Amino acid sequence: MIGASSFAANTGNTLKSTQPAAKSAPVPLLWKVSDQDNSVYLLGSFHMLRADDYPLSKDVDAAYADAEEVVFEMPPEEIMSSELGTQMALAALRTDGSTLNDDLTPELAQQLSAWTDKNATALATTGMSPEMFQKLEPWFVGL
Repeated sequence: MIGASSFAANTGNTLKSTQPAAKSAPVPLLWKVSDQDNSVYLLGSFHMLRADDYPLSKDVDAAYADAEEVVFEMPPEEIMSSELGTQMALAALRTDGSTLNDDLTPELAQQLSAWTDKNATALATTGMSPEMFQKLEPWFVGL
């Protein structure tokens, strides 16, 4: 979604929250499981990092240095595949009759409306309209 990430960044992805989250330095979702002989690391949402998330934290660099093998949930070259795009779009579509605004605070719904109005021309070039956002799940709009 072109520009949707800037909407998400401006709103802090706050859903049904009374207090917006404070902006802090990005902290990668990194877990480590170890026994006496081995360590396994799991780094979440790596493919969604933005340019301003770099440099990565030292613990991520240490995990890569310690790893004997790196495995991705999907090959990086498939992230932009049309098949993945179709699967994500189908998963993002609301089928229960609810709207995106049903999951947003009134303030966030107003911010989304202002953002989609401001970016209507750019959205139209991608085949999107402000009304189409209402048929999508919040996680997809946040991308």
